[in-house]
Amino acid sequence: MACLTDLIGIRSECTDTTPTVGLYIDDLVTVAEMEKFIDSPFETVKSLFDNRLEMATNEVRMDVYNAFTNQYITRSIIDSKRIGQYNDRNAASSAILNTYKGIEVQIDNSKSAIKLVLAGLTFYGNHNGAIDVKVFNTLTGQHLDTIAVSAVAGEHVTVNISKEYAGNLQPLYLGFIYDANSVSAYKGTVGLTGCTSCAASAYVSVNSWLQTRAMNIERGLDVVQSNITGTADTGGLSIVYSVECDHLSWMCNQKSILARPIMYKTAELLMEYSLFQSSRFNDNATNFEKYQQRQLMYKEKYDEMMKNVVSNMIMPSDDICMACQKSARMMTSLP
Repeated sequence: MACLTDLIGIRSECTDTTPTVGLYIDDLVTVAEMEKFIDSPFETVKSLFDNRLEMATNEVRMDVYNAFTNQYITRSIIDSKRIGQYNDRNAASSAILNTYKGIEVQIDNSKSAIKLVLAGLTFYGNHNGAIDVKVFNTLTGQHLDTIAVSAVAGEHVTVNISKEYAGNLQPLYLGFIYDANSVSAYKGTVGLTGCTSCAASAYVSVNSWLQTRAMNIERGLDVVQSNITGTADTGGLSIVYSVECDHLSWMCNQKSILARPIMYKTAELLMEYSLFQSSRFNDNATNFEKYQQRQLMYKEKYDEMMKNVVSNMIMPSDDICMACQKSARMMTSLP
């Protein structure tokens, strides 16, 4: 959520970043006020501020979603499958010198803002020991992640994870590869048949927005499209994924109009926290009343701003993730 949490800063604290729209929480709640109520689990003003800012951002996101529930169907998970099948009776995938093996996945973001969520990664082979599966953006060559697998010969070893890879409204190409130099694996295929002898070097379309293929690439080369060779063998790798709607992407594109509501919601939550702490520390009634009045004032200001924001928000043209809610009609049909 960095695109939204980076909108608001705290002027009186040393930070590495400047808020992207120049808004500071100090204009509503001062550092001196926050210092009065610092207590476990917050050790600094910055940690308290960051916590309330994240809470505020989540609430703003949910309020935006809820505002459109009568007009749109906001879907979340639109597909979930496994890529990589082992159906050829443990056919050996020979170790290849200076070669990485694995799976490439391409996601088309041209019609919908979607992301890939990796739920699990499996290795199956005749190998004992650690295998590092690296995740690359195969358009840019950027190394995104490394997933450690403790392989056991003859066993399907699965690492259960939850990692998100978003395209930010751009095509998303991901490669999941490992160094096959000294690793003996069992063959796997991206196709559902598990036929490793079939000519399966081309992409296999899983649905209208995702296609995949097994891949090899020479060690030492940049992990980009021009250096990848399609193959019929995943080298014993298999992944479980879901394709989910990336509602945050289109919201980030309209972040400038969400900045002030986020700031006022953060101030409201800070005042709510101050009320709780004030009652714990037996603060005087006058201060308690002042904090309460300011909390209500910030809430009213937030509600007013969000009403204007929602009425002027441009919704994405997206039949998959933001499908228009069609009204029901009653008709009489005569024979």
